[in-house]
Amino acid sequence: MVSISVHRSARRRRSIQMRAVGKGMIEMRIPKKCSPQTLADIVARHVKFLVRTHEFSHSLIPGIVGSGQNVYLFAKQYELQLDIGASGETVADSVANRIILPAKQEKVQRKTLYLSLKGYLRKYIEPKVAFYADLMGNLKYNKVRVKYAKSLWGSCSSTGNLSFNVRLIHYPPAVIDYVIVHELAHLVHRNHSKDFWDFVEKFYPTYSKARGVLRKNVYG
Repeated sequence: MVSISVHRSARRRRSIQMRAVGKGMIEMRIPKKCSPQTLADIVARHVKFLVRTHEFSHSLIPGIVGSGQNVYLFAKQYELQLDIGASGETVADSVANRIILPAKQEKVQRKTLYLSLKGYLRKYIEPKVAFYADLMGNLKYNKVRVKYAKSLWGSCSSTGNLSFNVRLIHYPPAVIDYVIVHELAHLVHRNHSKDFWDFVEKFYPTYSKARGVLRKNVYG
């Protein structure tokens, strides 16, 4: 279910703004004199946006997590188990399908979970970056970083530093590979021109399918 909150502007607002503000929540800011019928028509025209927001909200890991939370690692579902009082690194047990996270309390921040999983994604990404960089014409890059971010899946700086969002760890390897190829392609083409996409397609022909998975955000 999607919840829509409507805010009528006391000022002379002429446009209508609609944005996702939280889990299954849409905020609409409308002119003071906008009629109910006009509002209904706007909602009807943006059904796809509302549906996508609803799907996206269900894939997000809550801001606070505890034992029993389901988490995808490389498209495989695991159950989170907080090991209270323990120390050391987080362990992903692929046999028992459990993620064992040392913790001081019964609940931890979502960001804490992600940061504890950075190493698993880095072990996958680093050799893949080297492989594709060689395949794509012996491309030269600088550093490879994995960090927590809320929006961008990856980035390529002007100095050749490649950054990848730790949230990619939820996705199938094929999707992660697309993001790697995408960022490496920016070493050659700094924008998203036709030449850029042609270059991506040359080394990752099914990139559009991978983009579709990321847009649906079906893992999380």
